[in-house]
Amino acid sequence: MSLNISNIENLLNELRCTQCKKLLSVLPIYYCSATGHVCGRCSSSLNWMIANGTLERALAYEAVAKYLVFPCSNMENGCKAELRWLQVEEHERTCNLNAFPCPFNMSLDESTMQCDWKGSMIKLPTHLITNHTSNIQTLPISFVMNIEENNLQIIPVTVNERNFLILTRYLKETNKFYCVVMCCSQEPENQFYRYQLELGRYDDYFLILRKSNTEPFDDTTRVINNNERMIAVDVASVAAMLGNPNFAIHCKVSISKKNKNEISTIMKEHNISLPSEEVKNLSLTSKGAATVNGSPIKNPPKVASLPSTSTPPPLPAKNFPPPLPSKSTQSPQKTKPKAKSNDSSASNSAPDKAKLIKQLSTMDKQLLEELECPICKNHMIPPIYICPTGHSLCSDCKEKIKICAFCQSQIMNTRNYTLEKLTTRVHYPCKYVDIGCQEIFTSENIRHHEMSCTYGTNKCPLKMLPSMCSTRILPLDILQHIRDNHSNNVIEVSQVYSRNIKAKITSSYDVVIHENEIFICCCKHSATSGPIKFNFVHVGMKNNQSKYRYELEFLDQTNKGMMFVISQLCQALPSNISSALKNCLTIPLELLQPFILKKGHPTLFFKFYISKV
Repeated sequence: MSLNISNIENLLNELRCTQCKKLLSVLPIYYCSATGHVCGRCSSSLNWMIANGTLERALAYEAVAKYLVFPCSNMENGCKAELRWLQVEEHERTCNLNAFPCPFNMSLDESTMQCDWKGSMIKLPTHLITNHTSNIQTLPISFVMNIEENNLQIIPVTVNERNFLILTRYLKETNKFYCVVMCCSQEPENQFYRYQLELGRYDDYFLILRKSNTEPFDDTTRVINNNERMIAVDVASVAAMLGNPNFAIHCKVSISKKNKNEISTIMKEHNISLPSEEVKNLSLTSKGAATVNGSPIKNPPKVASLPSTSTPPPLPAKNFPPPLPSKSTQSPQKTKPKAKSNDSSASNSAPDKAKLIKQLSTMDKQLLEELECPICKNHMIPPIYICPTGHSLCSDCKEKIKICAFCQSQIMNTRNYTLEKLTTRVHYPCKYVDIGCQEIFTSENIRHHEMSCTYGTNKCPLKMLPSMCSTRILPLDILQHIRDNHSNNVIEVSQVYSRNIKAKITSSYDVVIHENEIFICCCKHSATSGPIKFNFVHVGMKNNQSKYRYELEFLDQTNKGMMFVISQLCQALPSNISSALKNCLTIPLELLQPFILKKGHPTLFFKFYISKV
């Protein structure tokens, strides 16, 4: 049994809160003769009157109100909802006819904006287009951070026909920069989108801070004054990472729509179903990549799915391998390839590859171009294999891959005898020409030479670490040697690792094998409260030209959907491995606080990825 009072105007005028003038439809309801009735929306602002007994619960009214059906407080704005007592608060929180002041109407520090418009978020886009056209921008939003004085930016943008407000704020007294994105749509649609703030130098945004959801629409002043809802950046820490406190900090803000599966999960959690036409529009690209206005957002490669804000971060797959034991503080000496007696060191005697190729005949040069393996780029010698559609590859690559990288056909044992016949007329330079070998052989003899070439015999990469390994091996055997003898020191891309940042042993060096290339992950934390350092060195880098980039992703420990992603180029292996932690990525702990589990031993959870530049 209930009484619908939605159309009883005289009664509605009597049942209003004296503070907010809205209906007495949200409990608890309080009353005193001095203030009259106060609804549950406003009671928290009068806690002092409740505490001293001035305001008392209107229990008799609450008992009656349970049987009433109320209109939404936005009835004057067109909302026709009729709600029972316990439904009112949730409905009004998400009602798309709530009236808000114009975002460009606020006075905050030195930032003053005046616009007296007030209306619902449905009418906001029309108002912005009509009155604030000069402020509307298109994604991605790029700007240089202004740290000269307190400042506030409000930037309206449109993504997939949805309207958003980007808000940024800088506070000089704390030297903090804040950023938040609000979705001008009804909940839970704000959860269909994520946003990120990229920081760095011009055209080198190496630091990415990401939130898993945009914020629901709200009063702009209320959002700006709630720092917990925003991405917060310690400006001094970012300046330190740039290497010069006077460098300009370049910023870029992007918004991307989540994929179909993520949105379907959100809809199920809110017991909402989409019309079939809208479900079709959820798909972004054939690969599931996020797009803005049809163009993919520039995201770091292979970044894992964002952690849910409703669940704790994933447990680590395993602890970050402990630092390798060191029996000596002496730095290992650089080992050079054994050169011939009439040669100087490899660094001085290495011939220019182009000059050596000039010694070959014109026919040799032309044929060598045709004999380059498309996978490893070395010259092919018999046996040469071919896929069903005609792509050739060398025997070494044939052992490593089963599917053709170009046409996805299965690679069988089919030989390319036509190409093999051509090799009998070609003279090959040794594949170690880049590091000093000047020998030239026929196809019949080149493999035998390369197997015993003094320039191709190396020590294990872990030779760089004190007392670890001095085994001398051929390049083709290095990967298997590491897997067989150093598996405890091998870590893998995309796995979650943890690191106790207060452990007594502060440095660690671990091997990463990726795309048959060898990298060493170097990590060092401070024994006190200093920064944490990372570097990934590429053992096989030639000419100091990096072809790989590493990316670190730190996992949120606050359940607020934060993500910290930072990316740098891999460096060359130095003669002294400890020097890899001198000129390296240095992250101040102030930036990492949301990503450190503080219970027990302070622990940092992270993943890493390696990709070609």
